[in-house]
Amino acid sequence: QHMLARIMSLLFCSALQQVSPNPDRPFEILDSEGLERDSLAFMYESNDKVEVILQWVQRSTIYNMQNGVIPTPPPVVSRAFQELSRGIVNLQNARKIADFPYPFPFAQTISVMLLLHWSLCPILSSIMLNSRVWAAMIAFFVTFFLWCINFIALELERPFGSGDNDLPMEQMQNDFNKSMATLLCKTGNTPPTFNYDPQKHWKLERTMWSGGFFPEEPEDAQER
Repeated sequence: QHMLARIMSLLFCSALQQVSPNPDRPFEILDSEGLERDSLAFMYESNDKVEVILQWVQRSTIYNMQNGVIPTPPPVVSRAFQELSRGIVNLQNARKIADFPYPFPFAQTISVMLLLHWSLCPILSSIMLNSRVWAAMIAFFVTFFLWCINFIALELERPFGSGDNDLPMEQMQNDFNKSMATLLCKTGNTPPTFNYDPQKHWKLERTMWSGGFFPEEPEDAQER
């Protein structure tokens, strides 16, 4: 489990680096101490780290199924392989956004149209409106908002950078590491026990929960 958690943290980090404009962008991962150095060196020198790590996860699952470590029936284990496959498909879709920019002729056409609008809008506003104040205000605000939409589109075109308006990739990696650490806890691996009381639980009473810690049941309620 500890090996799988570290490999999955490394897999998530490699996936984020693959879509980032800077492929060497550092992310925080779980400590890789204990993993084979030769395998890590091969992975670091590989052109596609994600494919190598994914192969490790798949082969490790097959080996542990053959050795009896994973006694789960094959149809259930196949669901895990399907989830890994879906993750790679989603990564490839994200790479399409990162690797294929907006077509250059379209971008240049939009820039030329915005410049024409910027130069002609004040002239047409002054001709169509008798008030100079209203003509200036309409020309300014219409031009200003059109350019704002253009710059917003430029920000959305590159969502995997490190700017303030980009996706919080560092936070995503940290949240994933916390999830892996939580799943490694003994309490997270063991389902809770349940003390069934027919008189109390048969009623299926409801209670409000805000997501915090469950308060202990009062002693008088336990006696009842």
